[in-house]
Amino acid sequence: MYFYCDPTPCTVQSVQADNLAVCSFNFDNIAIPKRVQASLRGVLGARNGVQGVYCYGVPWNGQPTAVGELESVAVQTAECYVGLTLTRTGPSGSNQGAAAKPAVMEWSGPEDSASLLLTIYARPQQYVLPKPMHNLRAGVVIEVVSRQAYPTLADFAKHLGAGRLKQVIKSGKERLTEPEKPRDPNVLIPEPRARGNRAFRVMAEQTVEYTLEGRSLKLVEDLLANEGLEQQIDGVTLDPKFLWESEFFKWEPALDLAKALEPFLPQP
Repeated sequence: MYFYCDPTPCTVQSVQADNLAVCSFNFDNIAIPKRVQASLRGVLGARNGVQGVYCYGVPWNGQPTAVGELESVAVQTAECYVGLTLTRTGPSGSNQGAAAKPAVMEWSGPEDSASLLLTIYARPQQYVLPKPMHNLRAGVVIEVVSRQAYPTLADFAKHLGAGRLKQVIKSGKERLTEPEKPRDPNVLIPEPRARGNRAFRVMAEQTVEYTLEGRSLKLVEDLLANEGLEQQIDGVTLDPKFLWESEFFKWEPALDLAKALEPFLPQP
């Protein structure tokens, strides 16, 4: 099971705690030739490996199905249950998301080797615009549990239905902080600048919060700058260095990434 962006490149931000993760995808330069549509595509498993699927809280009938924002899909494999909950999609200028159901779940490929696909569209339209579109969103909340965690797939699907997702975008300008007053009395303080000369930062700050049975994840990002601003797990803000620190691998932005990866790459 895996997801990929179409087209690439796109920006990915995420926050994860154990078996639960919030993933956000942001597309730029869309609605132009060779980048007309934008979507997040999930390959959920081969037909012989998928043992059950629930959509909208009921067994899926195997036919192509439109999946709405904030809705969940539950998939059963031989080893685990996987839950997928859609975030809001589409242009960042709206907190309401797309007007239509933005995703399609279907079997793809020959009958004996078909794969289960979930395509989440940030832009489904197939026509070119005079100017490119930017900051088109798609996202998904992923939970993976063992088969022993719930008696049946129906119970797991009911569990997913208890999840609550809050997604807000704050757009506007933020004035950059003026330099602090120098402590050295010999340093001259420049005259205050006119309002027209002050520096501002234009932003589109998206906050995604997901809560489920006492657990919570929060992801804050600037869609214009394609920059992650904050990640929280159960109300605790994560230090950015934790993104690159584990039992087997540690890296800091000041270090050489290629050298840090050497032990994990094939050697000539």
